[in-house]
Amino acid sequence: MSEHGVRQGEDDGDFLLNVLRSESPPSPGDVDGTTASQPPRSSPIPGLSATGYGNCYDTRGLVDTPSPSNQNQVSTLDDFLLTTLDEMESRTEKLRETVKDAVEERTKLLGSLDTLMRSEALGRHSDDERQELEIYMDRLIVRLLTIDISVQIVRSIPQEQSLQTVRTFLVKLRDCISNGVPDAETTIQRYLNSCMEEAKGPIDDRFQGALLGCAAEDQKEIRKKLGAISEAREDTERQMSVFNSMDLE
Repeated sequence: MSEHGVRQGEDDGDFLLNVLRSESPPSPGDVDGTTASQPPRSSPIPGLSATGYGNCYDTRGLVDTPSPSNQNQVSTLDDFLLTTLDEMESRTEKLRETVKDAVEERTKLLGSLDTLMRSEALGRHSDDERQELEIYMDRLIVRLLTIDISVQIVRSIPQEQSLQTVRTFLVKLRDCISNGVPDAETTIQRYLNSCMEEAKGPIDDRFQGALLGCAAEDQKEIRKKLGAISEAREDTERQMSVFNSMDLE
């Protein structure tokens, strides 16, 4: 190519550059002669700020954090569940107490019927009347025996062993009462004092030690039974009825 042709090409290139410059708007730096900073580039991904490269992008918009409304919903749900469970626990304990009362009522009725059948009052009636009364009582006993309800107490092995020891003490007490041993009433009171948080009299250390090793429900039931035995101190039949209602064997 000739020298004239080279110059002509350079002139054409300069001409095109000048045209492009004249069509583009001047930057602030071109006006006052200073270098203007470029605005930050926008990221093509929503939630990302293209302020850098590689791992320098702002990823806060992509983290799935619970909103305040969601947190309130979770808190409300937790409160509802806890309240519901508390109510169910209360109803469960009431049901257990109701069943215990039913078991005790069944035992009392059976004991009363047994006492009536051995009562001298039957001898005051004629043979026909006495036979009719006995048939009536037998029918009630059969109906009561069809009621089979119980409340199980969860016990650990040491608690089972302690309960068995307490039962041994109570069996000996029952035998003493049945045989008319004079010290039986004193033993009842000592055992009952051993069940109290604040004893009102002398206690039995061995009985109390075994009792404290029992489950809380067993302790409460034993204290209740001993109270009933103490109240019936002048009625041996009632006392035996209370012992019979206890699982001592």
